[in-house]
Amino acid sequence: MDDAELYKNVDRLCLLLPQIVKRFHTFPSQPHRTPSVSIPQLRMLFLLETEGDQTMSELARRSSVAMPTATSSVNALVAGHYANRRRSPRDRRVVLVSLTDKGMKVLETFREERRHRLAAIFSKLSTEDQVRFVEAFEAIRDTMLKLDNADPQEEATSTE
Repeated sequence: MDDAELYKNVDRLCLLLPQIVKRFHTFPSQPHRTPSVSIPQLRMLFLLETEGDQTMSELARRSSVAMPTATSSVNALVAGHYANRRRSPRDRRVVLVSLTDKGMKVLETFREERRHRLAAIFSKLSTEDQVRFVEAFEAIRDTMLKLDNADPQEEATSTE
């Protein structure tokens, strides 16, 4: 495949991805309803689940949001009892944010709703298309992981 064909496919993908994501989020909802939690807040709940207790600066950095946005999101999560703030036992000056049982329930509800939405979409595809779709995303993920773990020096020389 030449560069022109590569970029033609990349451009097609750049147009398709936002359309798919938008349609996915507006797809008719199932009986399971995720409580009113914003996308940045949901991202923070996932981080708290996977990474454990986090400081505000860690949450902001890992969520790719500015500190005021992180503070606002955490304030809302704490007000909704989805997260807690507490002092670090090692350094009382440090405040940690942690996931609550209610926050874990939100993640479970979100996963279940997402599962139902994907099943509704996948049920319209052939088994072969379902397998090809999943295998394509696995290949993309694997390639991204390889690039993440690539030697930065090696990557710089391969792009020159």
